[in-house]
Amino acid sequence: MSQITTDICRAFEELGCPYQKIKHAASHTSEQSAQARVAGGGPLVIGAKALLLKATVRGDAQFHLFVLPGPSRLASSVLNEHFPDWKRSRFANAAELAERARGVLPGAVPPFGKPIFPLIDRLHFDSELVEINDLIGFNAGDHCVSLIVQVRDLIDVAKPDDVFRFSDPVE
Repeated sequence: MSQITTDICRAFEELGCPYQKIKHAASHTSEQSAQARVAGGGPLVIGAKALLLKATVRGDAQFHLFVLPGPSRLASSVLNEHFPDWKRSRFANAAELAERARGVLPGAVPPFGKPIFPLIDRLHFDSELVEINDLIGFNAGDHCVSLIVQVRDLIDVAKPDDVFRFSDPVE
């Protein structure tokens, strides 16, 4: 188990929040992760995917982690409206992701900002993820380890900076 997974489990334990940890075959997409969680003995739940964006704000780089339902995509038009001071934004490249997310690989980034990832400036949760789900699953910093938790507990532990709608369903 990675140190990040250990840190996340400890954060839930410190607040007395239950979680189910599932070890499974490596999964790199939301669909693979959902299937792996079920195969590993977990319930079928919507997964959370976390996307790291780099934004330029008044000449400074900021890194924002957006957490949305696995089967959805990021609605860039909503981000442009919600963050009018962004001059430009893009997905973080592999080197930036590795630096900001403590070496976690794409597809394994858990839905956390600080203190798990001190170099991520802001954490945003999609309201669709919060409103329609009781349980949620996510890769816990490792392609082979998932956690399933209550959505309300994830919010209590992760402490997103804000919650708003920024996803579009994939058709």
